[in-house]
Amino acid sequence: MDPLAPTSASTETTGLHHKDHTHQEIANKLIEEGVYHYREGKDYEKARISFESAREIAKSAGLEMEEARALGNLANAHSNLNENISASDLYRMSLFLFRKLGASAKEIIILKNAANVECSLKHWDDAIKLHKRRAELCLESQQENERSESIAAISMLQAEIEKEVQAAERSRIETLWKEGRGLMESKKFEQAEKVLTEAFYASEALKDKRWEGKIRLE
Repeated sequence: MDPLAPTSASTETTGLHHKDHTHQEIANKLIEEGVYHYREGKDYEKARISFESAREIAKSAGLEMEEARALGNLANAHSNLNENISASDLYRMSLFLFRKLGASAKEIIILKNAANVECSLKHWDDAIKLHKRRAELCLESQQENERSESIAAISMLQAEIEKEVQAAERSRIETLWKEGRGLMESKKFEQAEKVLTEAFYASEALKDKRWEGKIRLE
């Protein structure tokens, strides 16, 4: 027999409130248990099991705050188990509920953790969006230090994106240069000129003197 089921159909409103209260207590106890495994024992697998159980109970009882907390903590456990794709999905679900509930303080905490996971996955744009949201909430709640932290993180992430764009462009220039050399060796001078001209202007736009020199030698 399910110990959480009402004992009779006549319990009606009082019984239903009692049932919800019991679910809430169990969910919170499981969250506390998970936090203990997470912080004290560093046993992220046990923590994951506790948080999963808490989430299931909270969801079945319609306890959105407890579900949001369980999801956020569950995401933390997955992240520490190097399961960042799962962690990313769980953080999104947690953030959705915290935002729906207007729990800004808790959302601010999860936004930072979620951004860190997106950085681990090299999802720079997603991480920037999360930090922008966090900065907005911190401004509203006058948490200037946390807001400054997110603004600094955004600048660093934008610089990382620029580095990747430049690396991709350098790779393209190198490919064009090699293609141009091959065409020159095959005495296809007109085609080689077009390819090397494209490579030259690309390197000039990138201000990469190394490639400009090589291309001019052609």
